[in-house]
Amino acid sequence: MNPPGEHDIWTPPRLRARLAAQNGSAPPPTCYIIWRATTRAGGPEIRGYELPGDPERRDEAAFELWLLARNLAGPDRLSVSVLVIREQLDDADLVREGVLERRRGGVDGPYYGNVARVEFTGAAKLVRRYRVSRDGRLTELPPGDDTGMPPPPTEPDIENYAGEDAAVHAYLGPDAVILDRRAPTLFEDLLGLSAIIHARQPDGAEIGCGVGWHGNTAFVLAADFPRHGRPLVPPPDLEAAVDMAVRTRDLVRYETRVDDLGFYVIARERGRQTLVAIRLEGRATRIDPYVPGPTDAANADQRRWMTYAQTYEARTILDSWRNGDTDEVAVLTIDPDQEAWRHIIDPDGIEIARQSDNDAAAATLFRERLNPPEEPAAPDSQVGGVTPDGTPAIEAREPEYEAEADSLLTKVLAWSRVTTLLNAAIMGGSHGIGGGPHSPLDQLSAMIEPLTALNAAFSVGSLRRLIAQTEASTMSAESFATVLDDLITRLRDELALTRVIVLPSAQLRPNDEPPFGPLVELHFPEVAYDIEEATQCLALRRSTAAVLHAMKVMRHGLRAVERLLSTPRLTELSWSNLVAAVLAVAGDQHDLVETLVRVRRAWRAPGLMPADKYTEEEAEAVLVAVGAFMRSLAARVDAITKTVAG
Repeated sequence: MNPPGEHDIWTPPRLRARLAAQNGSAPPPTCYIIWRATTRAGGPEIRGYELPGDPERRDEAAFELWLLARNLAGPDRLSVSVLVIREQLDDADLVREGVLERRRGGVDGPYYGNVARVEFTGAAKLVRRYRVSRDGRLTELPPGDDTGMPPPPTEPDIENYAGEDAAVHAYLGPDAVILDRRAPTLFEDLLGLSAIIHARQPDGAEIGCGVGWHGNTAFVLAADFPRHGRPLVPPPDLEAAVDMAVRTRDLVRYETRVDDLGFYVIARERGRQTLVAIRLEGRATRIDPYVPGPTDAANADQRRWMTYAQTYEARTILDSWRNGDTDEVAVLTIDPDQEAWRHIIDPDGIEIARQSDNDAAAATLFRERLNPPEEPAAPDSQVGGVTPDGTPAIEAREPEYEAEADSLLTKVLAWSRVTTLLNAAIMGGSHGIGGGPHSPLDQLSAMIEPLTALNAAFSVGSLRRLIAQTEASTMSAESFATVLDDLITRLRDELALTRVIVLPSAQLRPNDEPPFGPLVELHFPEVAYDIEEATQCLALRRSTAAVLHAMKVMRHGLRAVERLLSTPRLTELSWSNLVAAVLAVAGDQHDLVETLVRVRRAWRAPGLMPADKYTEEEAEAVLVAVGAFMRSLAARVDAITKTVAG
């Protein structure tokens, strides 16, 4: 016989009391429901529940009948997860401001989750997030806290794409045409969006849709979401002028840009290492030399981002320009693997988009200078001596063996190569600086590769500008010598600021073995970056940073445990409750429990968020424990995989 009241409709106060009696722990969700209130400019508010399979919004009475039909109106109502969306629209029916709340049981039910409430303005221009405590009070989360936020996918999820597209069509109508999609920016991600999709409505108007997930249910917010990286279309007059210039001057066309003077197009003369900018001045076509580099449009915060990218990401800044008619700046960089990337940096110095851009003009020239076409080998009499025209020849040396790119030997050889080429350029400059094999220009171009190996990004930028200026105009031997002396001074100053840290051989892994072992690398390749960063932070004595990376590894591992054992929301539990939840699952969980207890002892914090500070010994204990947990988990996944395959 059921206790009295078990099949009554439980009210929000009763649900809150039940949740408090359970110390704030609710059962896993059995279904995901959306309640939405929309207020249009000058119009009435439309509100109600969006029930599965029902195109209309329903009131509280209809929702309670829906719960009764599924035996969810009593205490099990706590398992009904409800996303509450309150949105105020402007005259264009785009979100002006809004609130997202995650509740249990209904629109007025208790808050639940590490991110229980999110307040936002417009297209995620301002986002404030709140956590709920056990007594039901909301506490604002700091901006950098990623508690409760899922990591971005490492590769496109076709199933999620289909669900997001279906949500957009359900919101705009089946005749809407999806035009493009992109990953969310930092603030859009904090809002809980997984994709930004632009679509064309049946009336021809284009609209930006932010799509997020509430469990297995996708929701849409229509706002003024920008299109990062959208191609610029020059006006017809400029397009005709560019076509004419390309034909008459044998140019190769590259990207289109816009600045305070209007649209312009970057191009180069075929076979030459110089760029030009084509724009209209009245009705006349104006073609000016263009030297890539930092743009004056960048503010202090955006320049600070460039410095960070060069210093900490080992990127060389090739070029930058204002991104369309916005205050954003596009920055073109090249990484140590010679891959070029276009970064969009907002006025606050935050990178909001990144995409591969190997076909950009500056990137193409950089790779050509770094890897010039092979020329016939010089006669033996010229190697290490002088060429027939009296200029010093570039000494040709084959390395005795390949060294690691970050080894001390590589740096020493690169510095030796730079000094040899500098001496050759100085001596050759006194004989003239024209083109031709083994000219000073040839020697300067050959310096880019060893300077890149030395991470001398500022010197590389100065060298590239020197090469471009020398190619674009006639420079006297005296001026060339003066500029070259300035380059040498800049290079010495830059290298003097570079700190070199030599790791003991005991911290180097034999044969580049993965830090947590081959099975972890095989079954969890998406955490390889954070594992590597954690071990390197520990080696570089950044112990607290090492644990922060370990936290991301643990979060991913615990989500894998959730899937294996069907135990949801482990990442939100305290360590004691987490271990108890795993131990309660039927079957032998001894291996996972033992390693989780080991992590708990080393973690020094009640939950997955680490403590404020860790010593090197404490961080090392955390990494050892996390490694043991991930190896145990990988072994279990490997056994399941082999069983299924067999």
